[in-house]
Amino acid sequence: MVTMAFPCARLVVRGVRCLFGSSKATGGASPLAFGVGHPAKGRRGRFVTTTPPDVEVGVASVGNPSRVRGGEVAEVHKDEVDDEVDEQDYEAEEELGLVKTPPPLPSTATSFRSYVGHSETLQKLVRLGMDLWRVERKIPAANILLRLSFEKDVQPRLVLLQSFGLQLDRLGRVLTRNPYLLNPNLLEENLKARVDFLLSRHFTREMVGRMIGAAPFLLSLSVQRLDNRLAFYQNELGLSPRQTRELTSRLPSLITASLAEVEEIMKTMMANLGFRRAELRALVTKVPRILLGNRGRLIRTFDLLHNIIGIPHHLLVEHPQGEQVFRTKLQRIRVRHAFLKSRGLANFDPAHPPSVSLERFAALPDEAFCQEIVGATVQEFLAFQKTI
Repeated sequence: MVTMAFPCARLVVRGVRCLFGSSKATGGASPLAFGVGHPAKGRRGRFVTTTPPDVEVGVASVGNPSRVRGGEVAEVHKDEVDDEVDEQDYEAEEELGLVKTPPPLPSTATSFRSYVGHSETLQKLVRLGMDLWRVERKIPAANILLRLSFEKDVQPRLVLLQSFGLQLDRLGRVLTRNPYLLNPNLLEENLKARVDFLLSRHFTREMVGRMIGAAPFLLSLSVQRLDNRLAFYQNELGLSPRQTRELTSRLPSLITASLAEVEEIMKTMMANLGFRRAELRALVTKVPRILLGNRGRLIRTFDLLHNIIGIPHHLLVEHPQGEQVFRTKLQRIRVRHAFLKSRGLANFDPAHPPSVSLERFAALPDEAFCQEIVGATVQEFLAFQKTI
């Protein structure tokens, strides 16, 4: 009899809800709320099943038992079953907190936080290693990223950067420091022209890749500006093309740095500190980062090394340990020199042994400095510091 199908239809629906959500019968939310079996969208965009399990419904006609599929029963009584599904869907979603409409994306924001969950491009850039919290400080760059399509805009640019010799594990860092490389207005032809220019100046592709990784804004400079900056170092320092190439490949930031500030450092070293041009060239070749340092700190360090400790120009130039000395904290130099002087060991001229290596003097940790150079203990060194 047809009337027997009604409770069976309800049984089918309740069985489905036990799999895909909670109901009053289940006593709460189920850990298998979604994603079990093969769900499909229901009438109101909620998950219901299209293939419920077979259910024994008893007798469809007198003396004629049979098994009837729940889907067939539900189809016969579609209106009542749909009402039951709607009611239980709403109850389950209300318990799970799913009935609230998600807030719309803001038209303006101060961070990417509101957009990352909705943007495939931002999510993939994060997986690539890009630090979005750094990029969002640069408002124009942040606006560019929000408009990009990963497949159309980002992926081809990543392939291009790798073709320049940039390693995959460096892409995230490079794009964090220079997100404008993803700007669609920066034409691929212009980027290729800049790399081709460097290759024409006998930089190898491997060198170019390393240079981009160390100084990402290198590719933001036009061919003319790249040429002018290489010529600046070659002319000001009297370098050969090979020496210019070696210098800038070792420290690519020289190319992207402010030439006015670099020129000021050069003038200070020759006019104020007394280095001749040949000495400046030799020192910069060994310690290129000295050109990017702070002018005031450079003067104070030189005054301590040359005028107080008494290290002549030629020792600062001839020995490659100059980098360690010029980058060491002034207080560290003062204290160590005073300790050496108290022991009669403050001699840095290798022409008059025994002498102390400038590199070891500046770079060694306290324990090694005391044991290997002074022949004292750290406790003695600490006690000495309290007397000065």
